[in-house]
Amino acid sequence: MSHHSLSLCPGCGSGKLSEPLLIPDQPVILNYRFMSTEESAGVPLRTIALAECERCGLVFNAALEEGIVPYDHRYENRQSHSEAFAKHTAQVAKMIGAVIDRDTPHLLEVGCGKGEFLRKMVDYCSGSGEGWDTSYEGSDQDGAVTFHRDYLSPEKVHGQFDAVICRHVVEHVAAIGKFLEELVAIAREGGSSHIFIETPRLEWILENKSAWDIFYEHCNYFTEASLACLCRKAGFKVLGQFPVFAMQYQFLVLSLDNILSIPGYESPSRPFDYINHLREIQSYSMQRLSDLISNARNEAPWAIWGAGAKGVCLANRLPSAGLVQVIDTNTAKQGFYIPGTHIPIVAPSHDSIKHLGLIVIANPAYEREIQNMLNTFNYAGGVLVLTENLL
Repeated sequence: MSHHSLSLCPGCGSGKLSEPLLIPDQPVILNYRFMSTEESAGVPLRTIALAECERCGLVFNAALEEGIVPYDHRYENRQSHSEAFAKHTAQVAKMIGAVIDRDTPHLLEVGCGKGEFLRKMVDYCSGSGEGWDTSYEGSDQDGAVTFHRDYLSPEKVHGQFDAVICRHVVEHVAAIGKFLEELVAIAREGGSSHIFIETPRLEWILENKSAWDIFYEHCNYFTEASLACLCRKAGFKVLGQFPVFAMQYQFLVLSLDNILSIPGYESPSRPFDYINHLREIQSYSMQRLSDLISNARNEAPWAIWGAGAKGVCLANRLPSAGLVQVIDTNTAKQGFYIPGTHIPIVAPSHDSIKHLGLIVIANPAYEREIQNMLNTFNYAGGVLVLTENLL
């Protein structure tokens, strides 16, 4: 297995690195479907070693083992069963459509997952598209969309595309500087006038003291400033950058920069601000949350709502006493088990929640719709929402 060197930033390739923040024994994969408790509990565990680059401000896992995360058909991270997330993706589709402003555009998505957003985008624009992802399931041709179960490189680009879309990919890529340069080459090869990137915001993690947003699958953590400077270094021009999805994500509108040598790309932060803040959060957030849950459940069985990365991280890092299940509306995850544990994923229903003394809502963006469902089921137990005011 190849590892990052602690002396080298994978974003800018230079800049002094901080001392790493070590988080031991973390499951290497979170959004994966395991059919048995033996499989799920047998996931490899590794230490996360977070380091920050003094020059570009990138925070990354310096102990990452490349290739250990299996991005195949059993990888499942769709959030489209949520009304809040569906509203978010509809807004992103409108933003992209407004920027490209073309009749029947031809779109290219790098890391399209199961293809849901690309289909939505093509429908919205009355266009056509091509998606690339090793975890894709389904037919290779779906109406006006063609899918490839593969990684995309510049030499595989055939034809012209009006835009390149890359959502929730850059946080998973080890050699992020090289990947962004490759994205530039892909856009050039396809003659694309605009490129769109969406990824989590490190600012939100810091502001919300969200220790459960640090996990092995995400090897990169970007502030808005650090991602913008890495994009400029790679050869992009940043036309716009916006916080989206209740400030949790950032959305970048990019074009290709014709300047061959990109001057000055340092991130405007004080050195190691981010990693020092993360050290403080890691040292107290999980213990504080553990105490809150213990007091709130009063020895009754409890559950986490949300089998996405936040929920899986919580299930692995909190004491397991009384944690009986994780609830999720994604039917593709129900009946499987949380990676790194023996905990089942169940559908929300009156019968599945009536015995619970506490439900922990992992992502506050879903609070309203979850509370509405809990009211429908006449749930009488407690609810703990992981908001920035909690810790």
